[in-house]
Amino acid sequence: MLLGITGTTGAGKTTLLEVIEQQGGEVIDCDSVYHELLKSNKELIDKLKEHFGTGILTDGKVDTKKLGKEVFGDKDKLQDLINITFPFITDAVRYRIDTSQRSLIAIDAPLLFESELQGLCSKTIGVLAPIETRISRIMQRDNISKEYALSRIKSQHQDEYFISRCDYILINNFGSKEEFGKQSSLLVHDILKEIGTNI
Repeated sequence: MLLGITGTTGAGKTTLLEVIEQQGGEVIDCDSVYHELLKSNKELIDKLKEHFGTGILTDGKVDTKKLGKEVFGDKDKLQDLINITFPFITDAVRYRIDTSQRSLIAIDAPLLFESELQGLCSKTIGVLAPIETRISRIMQRDNISKEYALSRIKSQHQDEYFISRCDYILINNFGSKEEFGKQSSLLVHDILKEIGTNI
């Protein structure tokens, strides 16, 4: 069984993913897959250099901060980056799924619906949270200013995007991580029960 996990930045996807791992599932983090590919996949690296130029490099390697600045705030360049990287990410995720020994796998994909990965999922879950909560979490997590945190949030999809596309929505408006963890656990249990999957 494949669960697609997505949602807004700073909403608390990590807590849901931890719950899935605690229940014996495997988590495939698409961001981690992407960063691994940037270090190891020569074909992808060459495509990025060809398209964005050598300004995205530091010591001959793709610098994610430089690449991020190149595409940040430019929808066309961001779409170009997605078009170049997603086929590589999808292939790597498919390989991990095919070689996994687990009966429950969660794909952590912020851009789940922009990729082909959505089609692999049995169910999709969107994690959302109030904007002030998200700003606070992002500032603390990434050690950035409130203005920069807000600009990141505004550059991404808003709640309605996920509400209209996901099979399930988890709203993280709880006072503690433990409370949200309990709610996440209940949802995962209900999904497994609905589909009739034992893990």
